Amino acid sequence: MKVLGIIAEYNPFHNGHKLHISRAIKQIQPDALVAVISGNFVQRGEPSIIDKHSRAEAALENGIDLVLELPSLFSSASAEYFAFGGVSLLNATGIVSHISFGCETESFETLKLAADELYSESQEFSSEIKKLLLSGLSYPKARISALEKVLKITTSNILSSPNNILAVEYLKALQRLESNIIPVPIFREGASYDSKELSGTISSAAAIREKIYKSGASGLFEIEHTMPESSFEILKNRVVNGLTPDFDKTSYSIISFFRNSSPDDLRKLPYMSEGLEYRIIRAAEKSTDLKTFFHLCNSSRYPDSRIRRITSCVLTGATEKNLADAKKFGCPYIKALAFNKKGASLLKSMKKKTALPIITKPSILKNLTGFALDTAKIEARATDSYFLCLNSPRPSGMEYTTTPLYREQ
Repeated sequence: MKVLGIIAEYNPFHNGHKLHISRAIKQIQPDALVAVISGNFVQRGEPSIIDKHSRAEAALENGIDLVLELPSLFSSASAEYFAFGGVSLLNATGIVSHISFGCETESFETLKLAADELYSESQEFSSEIKKLLLSGLSYPKARISALEKVLKITTSNILSSPNNILAVEYLKALQRLESNIIPVPIFREGASYDSKELSGTISSAAAIREKIYKSGASGLFEIEHTMPESSFEILKNRVVNGLTPDFDKTSYSIISFFRNSSPDDLRKLPYMSEGLEYRIIRAAEKSTDLKTFFHLCNSSRYPDSRIRRITSCVLTGATEKNLADAKKFGCPYIKALAFNKKGASLLKSMKKKTALPIITKPSILKNLTGFALDTAKIEARATDSYFLCLNSPRPSGMEYTTTPLYREQ
């Protein structure tokens, strides 16, 4: 049985995602599709445009049979954690045979070469990257230069685009897990991943979000053509009912936290490095809103995404130890967000194959132990923070009361 796995944010689900699914189906001809999607906080450390259950519903309406959750500990982390969490989850199901992902190069061989070298970290590569870092080069630039020297090929165009970086991390994760899952890259077309401008029927998720954040419900008619009808209707409903986030509502708690923290306190947070703690404290003292805070923190050394991930850790309580465990163990449970009749059958098959707890009822979350329980608690705090910063806020505790969506077809 062929089961295709996809790791995504679907933030929101748009025509580009639909195209990727259709091309993957044409190439693989799977019997079923499983998607692993981000929790309520996504990779840049921001709240998603609509909640995870709404995005799961959109996926279910557009060809996915079973939607699983990538907990916020992984989904709001850097590419390495995001990819390892997603791949480890698909691998742990015991039923996924293929994984398909978008990339911005048609040279799969180059992606594979880069992944192999980054995974093995040869002595030549390690020595070269240390030398480049000592010369003052940032880690991303040092990594590209070291790879180009070791592999004797140009990799800058590969390791500078977000989808390619993730593709390399997916391949690394498959190697690390010694997984039998077959990778199937799909060349990505249309607007670039981070483009903020709408561009025809296949626009980036970033451009769609930008329009909603700037224009609210009045901007809906401008994005309707960029999304499948069912996905657009789900987004429209959430926007009209105030169920989209205003991250600035967390300004007080975040800025107050940083103002009242010592440099020693901040050094205990994930993603912190020497000197950044002082920059964050100074920025918090001068800021009354998050836009100003992020602007003052941002630099070539400390990119915006890193600062946002630190703020998400403040909200969720994620620690360095949690991240170390995430890197060591991968995703510690299988949690269903939505499924149809075929997806229910997949869950039944998983029970015979996996060693991980399968969560189809929220009450099971409280019975977890160890790292799985830590991950679930972080997810619960992420959900509480998410629903508190909506334009129409919701009460806490929804992580333990929201059940998976089920559809016959």
